[in-house]
Amino acid sequence: MTRINSKGRTMGSRIVQVALVLLGALALASRAADPASFAEWLAAGQAQQKDGRHAEARASYEKALAVSGITPDQSAQALLGVADANCREFKWLPANAACEKVIALNGVSDPLKARAWLGVGRVFEAYGNWEKVRAACAEALKLGPLAPDQKVTVQRQFAKALVNVRQFAEARAVMRELLAGGAAPVPVAEQNVPNTVLKEYAPTETLPAEERANLQLSIAKTLMFERNYPEARAELAKAQAMPGAPDALKAEIQLHLGLSYSEAQDDEHAKTELLKVLDMPDALRRSPWDGGRMRYVPAREARLRLLMRNLLPEKNKVLKVLFIGSSHTLREDLPEQVTKLAASAPEGQPRIIAGDYVRMGTSIVTFWEAGDTPDTARGVIASEPWDAVVFETFYNMKTDEVMKYPTLFADLIRSRKALPVIYESPLPKASPWPDRFQKFHDDNVALVKALKVPVAPSVRAWMRYLGEKPTEAQFAEVYADWIHASPKGAYMSACCIYAALTGCSPVGLYAPPNIPEAEAKRLQETAWEAFRETNPP
Repeated sequence: MTRINSKGRTMGSRIVQVALVLLGALALASRAADPASFAEWLAAGQAQQKDGRHAEARASYEKALAVSGITPDQSAQALLGVADANCREFKWLPANAACEKVIALNGVSDPLKARAWLGVGRVFEAYGNWEKVRAACAEALKLGPLAPDQKVTVQRQFAKALVNVRQFAEARAVMRELLAGGAAPVPVAEQNVPNTVLKEYAPTETLPAEERANLQLSIAKTLMFERNYPEARAELAKAQAMPGAPDALKAEIQLHLGLSYSEAQDDEHAKTELLKVLDMPDALRRSPWDGGRMRYVPAREARLRLLMRNLLPEKNKVLKVLFIGSSHTLREDLPEQVTKLAASAPEGQPRIIAGDYVRMGTSIVTFWEAGDTPDTARGVIASEPWDAVVFETFYNMKTDEVMKYPTLFADLIRSRKALPVIYESPLPKASPWPDRFQKFHDDNVALVKALKVPVAPSVRAWMRYLGEKPTEAQFAEVYADWIHASPKGAYMSACCIYAALTGCSPVGLYAPPNIPEAEAKRLQETAWEAFRETNPP
C-alpha cells in the first residue's frame, strides 16, 4: 500500500511540474507577444550600455528585437542598440550587419535610417575606408528632412570623409555650411558688419566656439593642401579672430600660419610666425585628433620646421624623424615618448624631434596608393629633409604586400637621404599564441634583412615580456583592448623605436609618470634585448 501511494505521489508531482513548466512557457509566450515588454528590454539594454556592460546590453537588445508585434521603428531601435554594443567592443562586422538590416527594413523612419548610415560610416572610419564613409554620409543626407542636430552630426562626418578622400572644395562647402548654422551663406554686405576677415557668414550658436574655430582652421588646411597659401592665410586670420578657442587650438592656428610661409619657401616670414608658437600658452599640448592627419603638438612641430630650415640654432645633434602610421602610433603618442627618451639620454647622444602623419586604421598599402600630393604620406616624406622615417608593418597585410610596399617606402625614403625604420605594430590579442606572433616577427626580420634597415621589434619585445604561457591578466598588462597597446605596451614599443633610431640603449632613460621606476626598467631592458636579438650589430 505504501509502495502504491509513493508511486502515485511521484506521478502526481511530475504532473504538477510539467504543468508549471507549461504555464511558464505560456506566460513567456504571452509576454513575448506583448509589445510593452519591448520597452523594458530596450531600457535594460540602454542602462547596461551606460554601465559599460556591452555584452549584456547586446543580449537585451536582441531580446527586444525578438518581441513579436513590434513596429519597424522599434526593430530599428533594437538593431541600432546591437550595432552600438558591437562597436564599443570593436566588433565592426556584426555592427555593420546590424546597421545594414536597419537600412533594408521597410517602413523605418528617416531619422533612424540616418543613424544606421552614420553607423555604417563609423564602421568604415575604423577601417580607414573614407570612400565608404563619404558614401554613407551622402546617403544619410538624401533622407529628410533631418532634425538640425542630426544633420549637423552627419555633416561633421561628411566633411571629415571629404577631406580624407581629398575632395577639398566639397569639404569646404560642407564646413562653411556648418559654420553658417546649416543656412545658406549670408553675404557680408547684408550682415551690417565691417567688410573684414572677421566674419563671412551670419553668426550662429549651433556649434561650440572651439568646434567653430576648428572648422575654420580645417578650411585653411585644405587650401594649404592645394598650395593656395594666400587664401589659406586669409582663412587662418578668420580662425584667429574667433572668440572662445582654447589656447592649444590658438597655438595650432598660429603654427599653420607659420607653415603656410614655410611650405611656400618664405623662410623670413616662416621664422617670425613659427617662433611665436614656441612661447604660446598650451603649445605643448596636442589637440584632439579629428580623423584626418594627426593633430600637431604645436610647439614641437614649430621647432621641427625651424630646425628643418636651419632657422633655429641647436647645440646637440638632433635627428628629425617622421612617423607614418595608424592608431598604433597615435595611441599613447609614440612620437612624443621617443622624443622624451632621447631628451633624457646622456650628453653626446642624439636628440630626436618628431613629426607625424597618422590616420586611423590605415596601413602602408593605403598610404602608398594615396599618391604623392602634399597632403599624403609620400608628399610629407618629400617635403622636408628628414633624417629618418618610421613606418608600421600591419599584421593583416597580404603575402604579396609584405615585401612590395615596405620596399617602395624604403626606396623613397633612401632617395631623400633618410633612414627607413620599420615598426612592427601589435597583433590582435586573440591571435594564436605564440605561433602567429612569432610568424609576424619572423616576416619582419626577413623583410629588414632584405631591405637592410633597422626594425623596432615591438612584437618580439612583448613576447619576451609575456613569457611562454601568458595569462589573461598578463595580456592586460600590454593590451588596452583587443589590439591596441596599454601604456606599458606602448612604452615598450617606444623604447624599441628609440633603439632602432639611435642604436643606443633605452635603459635608464625617461619613464612615463604612470609606470613605476622598477617596472619601467624591466620594460626598457626587454625592449633593448629584443632589439639586439633582432638587429645585427
